[in-house]
This record gives sequence, structure tokens and C-alpha cells, in this order.
Amino acid sequence: MRRTLTIVVAAIFLTGCGGARGPATTPAELDVVALLRTLPTPAGYDQSTDVTRADTAAIQVIFAQGTVDAVAAKKYADIGFKDGAIRRWTGPSNTTFTVVASRWDDHQTAATVGGGVAEVIPLSRGAAAWTPASLNGARGTKTASSSPVMTTLSLAIGDVDVFILATGRADTAPVERTMNLVRTSLGA
Repeated sequence: MRRTLTIVVAAIFLTGCGGARGPATTPAELDVVALLRTLPTPAGYDQSTDVTRADTAAIQVIFAQGTVDAVAAKKYADIGFKDGAIRRWTGPSNTTFTVVASRWDDHQTAATVGGGVAEVIPLSRGAAAWTPASLNGARGTKTASSSPVMTTLSLAIGDVDVFILATGRADTAPVERTMNLVRTSLGA
């Protein structure tokens, strides 16, 4: 619990830092569930249409990579969480691909929270910082050969953050392609 709370607190203190870019606004009528529903299945994963609306408790568990922390979930609500959605795919050998779209009060909060969750836990476990050249302003990590192999990537566009967590595969191409599709869908 302390570790997750530390992540939330770190994300809050980082507000104002970072170079995440995006348009000043996203459409007010944007439905994050519909946004995720438009994504094609990433290469190498099984077809799935599993998209669910998510509250702070649901996204907190993904952001903390399986750790449940009600205090952290409440902090997300306190700092401006508005709406969220989750889409998941699985693949051979227990590989997973999860996308979380979350809407916040403003761009800076979206960028700070998303970037923090993409970096804090993985970096503490030995991952390396990683940002694809095609996704200026994104923040992420990838593991080299450690177990479990994991890639994270976050990009805030307006007041929406998209966070991707892929486990079990070292290939980052599906993560990059999915994030580029989201970016294009949101007009960035």
C-alpha cells in the first residue's frame, strides 16, 4: 500500500514537470469507451471486444500493476479523475496487452498521472526509460530481458491520457502502433 501511495504522491508532486504535448482540449463529447472500442487487435494477440467503463478503483489496480489501494484510488478522484475505460487482449504464453483511457480535469494532470504510472513502478524494478521517436511527448519504459518482460507507454492528449501496459513480449511495435492510432484518432 505504501508503494502505491508513493506513486500517487510522486505523480501529484510532478505536476508542472515533463514535456507531454497535446492539443489544449479534446472534444467534450468524447466517449473513452468508444475511443478504445475503435482500436484494432494488436498483432500477436487474440481478438477481443472487451471494453469496460472504469472508475478510479479499476484504473488504480492497473496503474499499480495489480496492487489494490483504496487510498490511491481516492487520491485519483481528488486530483480530478472524470472518466475512464479499459480494453484488454491476451496472447500466447500468458502475454497481455492493456489500454487505459482516462479523462482528467486538465492536460497537465492527465500527463502527470499517466507519465508517472508508466515510469515509477517499472523503473523501480530495473526497466529502462523508453520513448518511441514517433511519439514525441510520450513517456514509457521497457525491460531488456528481465522477467517479466514488460513495456509501458503513456501519452496525454488534451485532458485524456492513454496508458498501455504490455507484458510477456519484448516486441514494442504493437505498443507503438496502438498509441499512434489513438493519437491520430484524437487529432494530435
